[in-house]
Amino acid sequence: MGKSWEKFPVLQTLATLAFDYPRRAAFFRQELEHFLLLTHEGALHPTKTLGSYAGAMGLPQFMPSSYRRYAIDFSGTGKRDLIHDTADVIGSIANYLTENGWKPNARIAYPTTMNGNTKDSKEKLIVLSGPNDTKEYWIGTQNFKTIMRYNNSVHYAMAVFQLSEGIRALKKNRG
Repeated sequence: MGKSWEKFPVLQTLATLAFDYPRRAAFFRQELEHFLLLTHEGALHPTKTLGSYAGAMGLPQFMPSSYRRYAIDFSGTGKRDLIHDTADVIGSIANYLTENGWKPNARIAYPTTMNGNTKDSKEKLIVLSGPNDTKEYWIGTQNFKTIMRYNNSVHYAMAVFQLSEGIRALKKNRG
C-alpha cells in the first residue's frame, strides 16, 4: 500500500481535471502537458505514476510543472526522483525555495505586539488564535512568504518555521 497521497493515477487525474473541471481547466491542461513531457523525458511512467487527487506527486507534492522546473538529482544517481529518493526530495525543495526568494541566514518570522503600525509592504502580519480567544501576533519576513509560495497556508508556514526552530534548539543543545 502506498502513501495516502499516492492514491490516484496522475495521468487520469490531470486529464479529468483538464477537461471536466472548467473553472481551472487551463491550469490543469498545462499540468497535463508538463506531466506528458516528464513521461517523454523518462522521469516518470505515464500510467503507473500515482499522486494526489489534484495531480501532485512524490514526497514534496510537486505539480508536474514544479517537478520539471525545480527537481534536481541531489543524490547523483543521474535521475531526478521525487518519489523514492529522499536526497533528491530535500535538494529539490531547497532548490524550489532558493528559486522563489529564500534568503539564507535571514529570519523567517518573529513575534510582535499590535501597536497600530502594521503597514509594511515587505513583511506580513500573522495573527494566530490561541486558547481562550487569545491571539499571537507575528511578523513574517520574505522567507515566510517563500514558504507560503510552497504551500499557501499561514498555519503550514508557521508549523515549518516552529519545527525548524525546534530542530535548531535541539542541535544547539547537543553541541
